Amino acid sequence: HKQKRVWAILVLILFGVVVLLGYTFLFDDSSHSVTIVEQMPPTSSRTATEWANFDALNELFETTNGLQWFNNDGWYDEEESSTFSSSSDTGNTICAWYGVACSAGIAAAEQLILPENNLTGDLEEISQHVLPMLTSLKILDLNLNDLTGNATVISSNLASDQLKLLERVDLRLTSLTGSISSEWCDKRSETNAYLLVDCTVECDCCNHGQFCECTDLSGSDGEPFVDSEGHDCEWYEEDPDRCNVIDDDEIYSAQNACCICSGGALQNPMPSTVPSFAPSSSPTLSAAPTSTAQYLAMQLEVLLELYESTNGP
Repeated sequence: HKQKRVWAILVLILFGVVVLLGYTFLFDDSSHSVTIVEQMPPTSSRTATEWANFDALNELFETTNGLQWFNNDGWYDEEESSTFSSSSDTGNTICAWYGVACSAGIAAAEQLILPENNLTGDLEEISQHVLPMLTSLKILDLNLNDLTGNATVISSNLASDQLKLLERVDLRLTSLTGSISSEWCDKRSETNAYLLVDCTVECDCCNHGQFCECTDLSGSDGEPFVDSEGHDCEWYEEDPDRCNVIDDDEIYSAQNACCICSGGALQNPMPSTVPSFAPSSSPTLSAAPTSTAQYLAMQLEVLLELYESTNGP
């Protein structure tokens, strides 16, 4: 009997160990599964368009050194050290990220407004791989950022069918070179979309005359211009008709150097006394301007709305 009791006790102990190990295994597996679910966004909460916007904005953050932006609220999760937002709550969708405004009822960027926010990178790459995924985008404002690229390539990408809803683009005070493409000018003539670029960027369909300042050029010796008779640009300003009687034999004339005589060079306007305001965490078109360039863009929008509302055409 004693031997049977010993075996019974051993069996019970062994059974208890097996049960305990099985419970621990199941508990750990369950916990691990929960952790995975918490790290992955719920697939049922986003449409294909929302996923495309989500991925595009994360790529924008990565390619423009988002960690160094002046304001990257919502774009980066400091606790997870990741740009991958995992919550399905409305407050953590792209619509709550700084500079992003969404379409009604869908987490798709309709406005991307990030002026003067220390973005750095290749705008050609962004316009080719990132922006076309934002198919709901209407307003893009990236002025006063350290963005580089060829304006011809960039404007051609902006004129693509994927961005057919695009109405306004502000790329002033960046580092673009080249000229605006004919594809963009065709888009402007068809949709009245407008593109704001630096005055040094050649553009046949931009309002350089409205936004740029003309500066008189210096003479060939680097000194203020004077013609062969000793007249400077101020002398021509006193009577613009004098521009029409310039000696044809003069190689470098007031018609080359003086704005009043259709010469000179277009430049971005100098900063004015317009105050600079800090952008809000959720900027909109009515937000306070953060730079002179943005202020001018907002003034243009107001004037365009006035023109249309008063039957300007």
